[in-house]
This record gives sequence, C-alpha cells and structure tokens, in this order.
Amino acid sequence: MPDDDRLQLEQVARDGDSSGEHQVPAPTSASPGERALDSGDYTASLEFFSGPLPPPEVLRQYSELLPDAVERIFKMAEQQAEHRQVMERASIRIELRGQAFGFVLALTSIVGGLILIAFDKPLIGAAASIGAVATLTGLFVWAKATRARLDRIGKERSPKTELDHRS
Repeated sequence: MPDDDRLQLEQVARDGDSSGEHQVPAPTSASPGERALDSGDYTASLEFFSGPLPPPEVLRQYSELLPDAVERIFKMAEQQAEHRQVMERASIRIELRGQAFGFVLALTSIVGGLILIAFDKPLIGAAASIGAVATLTGLFVWAKATRARLDRIGKERSPKTELDHRS
C-alpha cells in the first residue's frame, strides 16, 4: 500500500468517527516509490460496542459459526456479573469493618481523654480527645475529596471521551 494511502488510513483510525464509515483510496499494486493512478475507492467501516453482551446481529453471526456460541457467551457474562457482585459485597464488608474499628478506636481515644481530664491531667486528656476528633475530621474530608476525584476521573474515561482523546 503506498505511503499516502497508509497515512490516510492511520489518520482515519486515529481520528475515530462514531459513524464508522470513511472513504479512503483503494490499495494498488504499485511498487514502493511509484505513484498509483488508480482512482477507485472503497469504504472502511468500524463497529464497536461496550457491555457484557454483543448486539443481537453479532450474536446471530456467532451462532452461525459455532452452534453453542450464544449460550457460552451468556454463561460467560453471567459468571462475570456474579464474580463482580461477590467482589463488591466483599469490598463493602471490608469497608464497613474498617469503619467500625475506626469508630471504636476514636471513641476509646475520646473517652480516654475525658477520663484523663477528670483525673486532673487536662493537657494530655484534651490532646487525646482533640487529636481523635481532628483525625476523624481529616479522614472524612480526605475520603470525600478522593471520591470526588474518582468520580471526575470516571467521567473523563467514558468510552466516547477515550475515542475522542486518542492520538
């Protein structure tokens, strides 16, 4: 394929149009260094989908190639969804356990600080209580900022945005 045609195909691939169709010059049998005079065109198309299952037309094409392909694809999608749900439940359980331990630790520190104040150790008691409250507040602010940043990153990485930013 001549270099000019290859550059046009690379430009089409790089720019990525969601319509998926572009007119590009047809390949010719010209040797390297020769310029082809063939004026014929052909259409290149690009299709893509996202999600656990392909569109019905693609599923029909798979079933023509392999009779049990559709069942296998559905089974694979179901197994992946089940795995993801199990992992999400485990993650939530771990997060709740960490919050419970953090609450108990902070409560112990605050109560310990109040007890120290009651036993005539006001400086140490106040430091323990204020330190626990400050730590909890800092963690709350940090977690909120982290979630906001992850949400922003998630929106930036949507499929449309990824195609638009390819270079």
